[in-house]
Amino acid sequence: MTRRGGFTLVELLIVIVVIAILAAISVVAYNGIQQRSRAVTVVDTLAKIEKGFILERTAAGESTWPLEASYSAGSNPNINTIIANTDLKNYLQTLDPISGFAGSTYIYDNDGDNDDFDDCGQDLDGINIRITGTNIQLAQSVDDQMDDGNLACGQLRWYPYGGGMIKYMLSETQSL
Repeated sequence: MTRRGGFTLVELLIVIVVIAILAAISVVAYNGIQQRSRAVTVVDTLAKIEKGFILERTAAGESTWPLEASYSAGSNPNINTIIANTDLKNYLQTLDPISGFAGSTYIYDNDGDNDDFDDCGQDLDGINIRITGTNIQLAQSVDDQMDDGNLACGQLRWYPYGGGMIKYMLSETQSL
């Protein structure tokens, strides 16, 4: 009687368990890479927004941040609306939502008030870019890359009210 070659049930189960473990490790690593990639994109976009406003204001002969009321787009206008209706379009392209956050929106906030980066408060004073439609995990990844790692203090903060938003403080004063 010849014995047929093949795998035993135990061997097959061991192979399946090893494959499952490797798949789980890959998924966790991929999610971490995705989160860091999104954070890099946000950091880059915030830098582009800041540079675009500075270039537009300099070209216009202005040395202060524009008040949001000057855009006739209501309170806290969407930056894409500002781009579409002003010379900012010469310096900044329309902003896409953040990957994985289809409802994310960049908003300009300058009511003419001042704020202090060091006050560690959760107010919305100063000249800010707000990013709505995100989560605290993304905010923490962005803060870890560009600020002090503390979402309550510094230039980048998590504002937990109203569903939460990322707040990037462009300036403490009206001067560029």
